[in-house]
Amino acid sequence: MRSKALATAFQAPNAAFEMRSVEPTGDCFYDCLNLQLPQSGRPLSLVDPGTMRDTVADAIDEDMHQHWRMLAMAGVEGFEWLRHHRAPQDLSEVRAFAKRRGKSAGAGQCLWADEFALETIAGLAGVRLLIFDEQARSSGSRSGRRRDAADNSADSRFLAVGPQSTRVVMLHRSRRQHYSPIFLDGRGVVEVSELPATTRSLWPTLTTGTIMAASSVGGHASASSRSDAPLAREVGRKKRSRDDDDDDDDHDAALSTASKPCPACTFANSPLLKACEMCSTPL
Repeated sequence: MRSKALATAFQAPNAAFEMRSVEPTGDCFYDCLNLQLPQSGRPLSLVDPGTMRDTVADAIDEDMHQHWRMLAMAGVEGFEWLRHHRAPQDLSEVRAFAKRRGKSAGAGQCLWADEFALETIAGLAGVRLLIFDEQARSSGSRSGRRRDAADNSADSRFLAVGPQSTRVVMLHRSRRQHYSPIFLDGRGVVEVSELPATTRSLWPTLTTGTIMAASSVGGHASASSRSDAPLAREVGRKKRSRDDDDDDDDHDAALSTASKPCPACTFANSPLLKACEMCSTPL
C-alpha cells in the first residue's frame, strides 16, 4: 500500500505514514516487530524473530493447549493444524510445532502468529498493537472514507491487541493475511499522543494514560481473558464472515462500553452484535 493511500485510510493525509515490506515466509509478524522495536533496551526474549517465536511457544501452557483443542474440535476456522492426521498430540509437540521457523520449514509448515502470539509479544514489549486489517469489513468505502458521515458504527478493519499502553506499534494485515510494518516519521514505535487525532479515533480503546501490565507471568493474559480466535492465522484459509450486514442497523450512535464474551473463543464483543467478531459464533 502506498504511503498516500495509507494516510488516507488513517484519515491523516498530511502524516508521514510508511509501510515497509517483509517476506511472506510465515514469520512475517515476528519480522515486523523485529524491524519496529528499538534494538536498545529490548528484552532478551525479543532479541530477534526466532527468539520471539520461541518465547511465544514456551508461553503456551496446558490450559491454552486444551482451549485450542476445544476450538479445533468445534471446527473453528484457523485451527485445522490440530485436526489433521499429523497434528501435534500433546503440549510438548504443540510447542515444538510453534517453534518451527517459516524460513526453514516453509510458510505452510509452521504456526502463523495468532492473537495469543500478538498478545504475548505486545505484553513483553510494553506496546499496544494497532492493526489495519484489510480482510475485515469496512463501514465506509474502500478508500477509507465513510459513506455516511453520521454513521458511528465501528469499523472492524481497525483492531487493537495487547495491554493498554502509551506506546503503539502499527501493522497492516493484507487480504492474504500477511503482516507488514507501518512507520510514522521513520519510527516503528510511537506515542499515542503523536498520532493524528483523526487516526487515534479509529481505535476508540486507545489511551494516553500509563501502561497497564499484562495480567500474568510472561506478559500474556490468563486463559480466561484471552481472545484466541485466529486473528493472524496465515495458512491460506478463507476470510470468516464478520457479522451479517443487518448488524449495521443494530448499532446505536455510540457503542456501549459493556461487553458480551463469546462462548467459544471468549472474545469480548460489543453487546449489540449477534455473532462473535472474531470467530462468528452466535452470541
